[in-house]
Amino acid sequence: MTSDRNLSRELRIQQLHAELQARNGFWPWFWRAGVVSFLDRWLVMHVVAGAALAFATTGKLSDIAVPASVPFAAILVGLAVAWSGNASALLQSLELQRIGAGEDGRATLFRAWVFQYQAAVLGILACTTAWALAAAGIFNNRLVAWLPWWVRMAGRAALFCFSCITVRECWQVVGAVQMKLLGQLELKRQERLIAASRAEDAKKLAEKSQ
Repeated sequence: MTSDRNLSRELRIQQLHAELQARNGFWPWFWRAGVVSFLDRWLVMHVVAGAALAFATTGKLSDIAVPASVPFAAILVGLAVAWSGNASALLQSLELQRIGAGEDGRATLFRAWVFQYQAAVLGILACTTAWALAAAGIFNNRLVAWLPWWVRMAGRAALFCFSCITVRECWQVVGAVQMKLLGQLELKRQERLIAASRAEDAKKLAEKSQ
């Protein structure tokens, strides 16, 4: 009887977890709001930079990717992992949890912060995978060679554009962590000022009562 109750409880927990994942998981947020976050005014600059690099570089993508992909991936992944760890520590602080909870207590802003970091890591992994495929020569096969030159050039520009977006996302992770750290320090300062003001008011009230 006890085992049946435990099994029923575990099933309810799994069902609740599945419902929360479907409603508040990363992928629903990503397709609803995450993709839109990449479509800002900086996208024009990334497209221009990608096109310029596509026309400026010569040779096959595999020849470019082999010497560039490994250090490029190491730098991006290292930065993302290091600053994501700092972000995780900051988001666990009580100050940022109170801010992220919002007035309604539904933690909509807090979930957006978490998913934004996750989206940045996803972009870095996708860009690293794309350059690894280029290094493997997948873009030099016969099917790609049969495509018109402008299609091949557009794909080349898209890969460089994706790389520019990834660099920006990596920088935004660093900037977001720094801003949240400054926000945490400012919130602590305000709390100290409020506590000091209340202590001063209590002291004045005690002096008047005497």
